[in-house]
Amino acid sequence: MDFLNENIGLVTLIGFIILTILSLLNIVLSRLMASHFSNVKFNVLSSVDFNTETGENLYRLRIHNHNINDVRVTSVGFLYKEQNIDYYQKYLVSKNLPLDSKIVIYTRDYMTIDIEPLGLKSIILDINQGLHQLKGLKVFVTDSLGITSYTKAKMIRKHIKMLILQETKEKEAII
Repeated sequence: MDFLNENIGLVTLIGFIILTILSLLNIVLSRLMASHFSNVKFNVLSSVDFNTETGENLYRLRIHNHNINDVRVTSVGFLYKEQNIDYYQKYLVSKNLPLDSKIVIYTRDYMTIDIEPLGLKSIILDINQGLHQLKGLKVFVTDSLGITSYTKAKMIRKHIKMLILQETKEKEAII
């Protein structure tokens, strides 16, 4: 008992340090578990890739399912000026699936969609009604519950801007 009375400050300090370490460990482990069992369903990666077969660029969307459950996708594409450019049907056709098929992404798995750059560029120019500008291109994915996830498509946006700029320079060179 005399030991505790003489060293109460030291015992309190050691107890506080141990309690702090256990609290930090608890926070780290709970964040790890929360990220593993998160309700954030999709992580969408958009990129501009080079197709070696055709020698041209293509836009690739990789949709990762980060949920612990399998997810059924009902719509996927781009959002530009509050208009959806849906590529769900084109994906089904490219995979030789019936048009009424359901796409399911298994837990911790992904799907890949390849998109033609010139087709997307012409759709965006139609939405712009001839204006050669590009603002706010996003990728969207909608699941069977109607929950839509949005992600910015920076690389694709930059590439389409470059294509539009090349087109305008070619038109100016002709004139």
